[in-house]
Amino acid sequence: MNDFVITTDSGTNLNEYFVNQYDANIINFKVYLDDELFKGSHCEFYKRMKAGETASTTLINIAEASDFLEVFLKRRLDIIHLSLSSGLSGSYNSFCISRDLLKEQYPNCKISIIDSLNSSCGQELLYISALEMQRRGKTFEEIVSWLLLHRQEAKLYGTVNNLFFLHRTGRISKTTTVLGTALGVKPILAFNGKPVLHSKVRGRRNSLHVLSTLVFQKEAIFRKEAIFRNKPILISHADCLPDAKYLSSVIEEQYFKYNCRVYISEMPLCVASSNGPGALHIGFLTAKIYSI
Repeated sequence: MNDFVITTDSGTNLNEYFVNQYDANIINFKVYLDDELFKGSHCEFYKRMKAGETASTTLINIAEASDFLEVFLKRRLDIIHLSLSSGLSGSYNSFCISRDLLKEQYPNCKISIIDSLNSSCGQELLYISALEMQRRGKTFEEIVSWLLLHRQEAKLYGTVNNLFFLHRTGRISKTTTVLGTALGVKPILAFNGKPVLHSKVRGRRNSLHVLSTLVFQKEAIFRKEAIFRNKPILISHADCLPDAKYLSSVIEEQYFKYNCRVYISEMPLCVASSNGPGALHIGFLTAKIYSI
C-alpha cells in the first residue's frame, strides 16, 4: 500500500492557522487584471478593481494538472485531489482527464479526483477535515468515501457589497443592478455547486446579521451541542476586514456558550475576481458531518 497525499486548488482560502497545522499541497489558479497576469498583493488587486480594471481567471488546464499530479506520483504517492466545484470551473474535468492519462504511466498508483461542489470556506472545511482524517490514520478509501458522502454538508453562504460585479459576470441584469443599488439591496447567496440567490435584504449590516443566523437556524448544527463545541466557522472577506470582524463578533457574542471557533481569512483572488471588493463568505459544517 502506498502512502498518499491530499491536494486541492486555490479555490480554497486556507487560513494561516490551518496552514501551520497541516501539510497542504495547493495548485494555484491564474488571475488576470485587464488580461494581464496578476502577481501582486490582495491590496493592489482590489485597488485596481475599484479603479475599473476587469478581473478574470483561467481554468487549470490538462498540462498544468498533469504536471502538478506527477510530482507526487514520481514519489510513489497515491493522490486524493479536492477540486473547486465543477459548477464554477472546468478545472475538475482537466484533473479527471489528467488522471486517466497518468494512470497509463503509473498503473500502481491510485488517483481520486473529487468535485467538492464548493469553493472558498466550504472547500476549505472539506480539505482540512480530510487532512485531519489522514492525521488520525484513516485510509485512502475511507477519506474518499467520507468526502463523497459528506461534501454537501459543507455549507457556504455569502453576500456582496456592490451589485456591479454580479452583473459583470452575468448573474443579474443591468436593471436589477441599478434598482438594487438605488434601494440598498444586498443579496444573500447560497452555494449549491454554484451560487444561487437565497434571499435579499436592505443594508449591509442587515446582510451580516442574516449570515450569522443562517449558521444556527437552517442547518440546525447545534442539535448535537456537545459534538459541535470548538468546531470551526470560517469567514473570508474581499477587502472588508472590519465587516468580517463584526460578523465574527456577532456569532461569538450570541452563541458564546458553544465556544465556537471563528477564523477569518482573505478571500482567494480567483473567487474574489467574480464577487468583487466587499464580498464576504461564511462556511460551516452541519451536525451530520461531525463524525470524523
